[in-house]
Amino acid sequence: MGSQKPDVQGSPSAKAVNTKPYGKVILTLKNCLLPEEKLSPTPSQLDGLDRETETDLRILGCELIQTAGILLRLPQVAMATGQVLFQRFYYSKSFVRHGMETTAMGCVCLASKIEEAPKRIRDVINVFHHIKQMRTGTYMVSGGKPAEQPGHPIRWVGSVHWFGGHPCLPVSTRLSPAVTYYKQQP
Repeated sequence: MGSQKPDVQGSPSAKAVNTKPYGKVILTLKNCLLPEEKLSPTPSQLDGLDRETETDLRILGCELIQTAGILLRLPQVAMATGQVLFQRFYYSKSFVRHGMETTAMGCVCLASKIEEAPKRIRDVINVFHHIKQMRTGTYMVSGGKPAEQPGHPIRWVGSVHWFGGHPCLPVSTRLSPAVTYYKQQP
């Protein structure tokens, strides 16, 4: 006798597996995209930055996060999370008002915590400083102290050094509270 198999795709239990309700917000992969009004014009374009420069900064930021993640030996999922956070941040904030390198550092810090592979902030700062040295061709002098150059990115304060004169704050302190950290990597 022919037994009919239940339709797994259309059953209510299959729909419950694919959606995750959080309070009044239902998060699925179908509603995670940005609305059109957020995509164009972006906050950076409203501040006078042209589209090509913004695209280049977005690509460079993701490359920095990927390179830093490799040097920090982070899992690939943490690097992908950092890049997603970086892109989301700049759809609500402007490149003109928020530095790309500092934001990329914060995204690496936050992504490593989200993906349960935390790294010390000092390690993240040192890796980003190393990447900057390799790209610009400037290196440390012997003795472990940075070369005395105008505009040098690291400043020594006692036994602690700060990047650009301020601590590397995670992006979570700069993101608005409305940002949802739910994500699902492919």
